[in-house]
Amino acid sequence: GKYVIENFVLRENEKYVIFRLVSWHATHDYGHSGLDYDNIVDTIAEFSKYAKVFISSESNLPEKLEQYKLNIAPHKIHDVIAFAALVFGESSTMSEEAAMLGVPSVYLYSNSTIYTTYLEKNYGLIVNLSEEYTDQRKAIDIGSKILQSDEILQECHSKATKMLSEKIDVTAFLLWFVQNYPESKKIMNENSDYQLQFKK
Repeated sequence: GKYVIENFVLRENEKYVIFRLVSWHATHDYGHSGLDYDNIVDTIAEFSKYAKVFISSESNLPEKLEQYKLNIAPHKIHDVIAFAALVFGESSTMSEEAAMLGVPSVYLYSNSTIYTTYLEKNYGLIVNLSEEYTDQRKAIDIGSKILQSDEILQECHSKATKMLSEKIDVTAFLLWFVQNYPESKKIMNENSDYQLQFKK
């Protein structure tokens, strides 16, 4: 928290949002237009009533939005996500990372990923919405409600703790698998539940 407060001129306990915009020129994003500019402006205006807004963007921002740009070293992004009140926008990766850190997120993409859908249905850590105009407006409303509720943030921390407790330590599993290969492959083929021994 100290890094965030010192580098972003935040008051103690002041909420902030990471508003993630991506470049829609990537091959896998063909046919996707992303958030409407007017909705981006409206999102900032609405969220600014309850929190400080920082935009993380892969593309250059219009001059009007430059004042909101998140200027940090890439390796510090998880520190910033960890203390946010909300992650909002077009990045599945950042929404998934927020979920792992117990931070609520609203993800807008017409084809939600397997992971974001799983994190919504099983743990309620992400809200998945499409890029349709009506969903963009709905997303602003949902994000606003999240920012006004300290309970939602506390619930997300609890949900993330529960989720992580149900997962295995992948590093420990892979170490075992490599060190015991090919016997480990045989064990996993015969009993895939063997991996559950590596729960954290």
